[in-house]
Amino acid sequence: MTEILTSVDDFGEQFIQAEKFCRLSAARVMFADYALIVRDFAPRFGKRESPIDDAKRAAIDDFLIDHSGVISIPQARQTVTNTRIPIERGHKLGYRLPYYGRAAVMQVSDPPRLLDIKGCGVQPGGTPVKESHSTGLLLASDAIHEFLFAGLCAAAFQHARASFAVLPCYAVIDLGFHAVAWRSHRVERAVMLVRRAHRRPRTLWDDDEPPSDTLVRVMRDMALLLGRYGIASTAGDYRLDRHSDGLVLHARGENFVFKGEEAARVAAATRYSGGTLPIDAINFQCTAGQPQLFDFGSFHSRSEFSAPIFIASSAAEVDLIGEFVHPDDPRFPCADICRIPKRANRLASKWAGQYARGEIDGASIGGEIEQFVRQCFRKLQERQRLCRRDD
Repeated sequence: MTEILTSVDDFGEQFIQAEKFCRLSAARVMFADYALIVRDFAPRFGKRESPIDDAKRAAIDDFLIDHSGVISIPQARQTVTNTRIPIERGHKLGYRLPYYGRAAVMQVSDPPRLLDIKGCGVQPGGTPVKESHSTGLLLASDAIHEFLFAGLCAAAFQHARASFAVLPCYAVIDLGFHAVAWRSHRVERAVMLVRRAHRRPRTLWDDDEPPSDTLVRVMRDMALLLGRYGIASTAGDYRLDRHSDGLVLHARGENFVFKGEEAARVAAATRYSGGTLPIDAINFQCTAGQPQLFDFGSFHSRSEFSAPIFIASSAAEVDLIGEFVHPDDPRFPCADICRIPKRANRLASKWAGQYARGEIDGASIGGEIEQFVRQCFRKLQERQRLCRRDD
């Protein structure tokens, strides 16, 4: 059964810091899953089965802006990673959880619910900088990409009748100002991704928690299944090379050296035999309880797999402690069920550009996402129905 969090008390022992956020004066809804919001926040917007007309959409838009149209105070005080941020009088209370970075949770009172928002700025005491995951903001293209691949993964799980699920995304909010991409320095619309609030495995927020073998198995099985649909997610360019007296891992733009027994352990686990060995380090995040996949920024369409797949057992994946699935393993994936078109990797940037130029509105982007996911799985679903009919 899907878990709906109703207050910050539902996070249990997790440390939570209350924080005042600035209200944004120019935020607006780009697109939203109105049917999902009606279901999750019943009876606020009427009966679940009642039609969603313009009046109900407007009410939901106002609700989303009221609870998600916010930005952190230190983010609003600078223009290094963004243009001037238009704010209005008053503040709104939110909550930060450990390692939430640019995300927070917001309390809804009617009915009691929580919203998870991503892209709300750096935490108190933080300073936005033009570095990876340090700007405090979320670009429109990144949020659209997340929404798209959340839909593709959800469709894959449904088609496979898997026990896995995807964390539901409610909406993308245009925050009313522009952000600077940390790598290319291009300027894009800053947005907020609004998701269902969720609890995360203890290993993601408790530094003293030992690695979880169960979580590794869940992420491994998810990765192997999604690979059969041509969907992958890796943590970047991981390469293993010989070092003068051991091995060196190139990852995250840094070098991590293994010597002695550690080098022997890594060599055995990776089956390193010399030269440069690429490694597909899986970049999956799952909720606690019923495993729901979230954070799709690194997901992409991919038709072929050749490097060893690595699933880390803790957040310290550069230690190379976890499970490896090698190409000679019968479980090793190939895109044999479906091959998501490679253009899926470029669609978000295309739509974000069209939105910025006024060539397409937000609602149309939401419709394009739904249509693309349907097209990718329509033939598979038709084949599945024919097989059931033949049986």
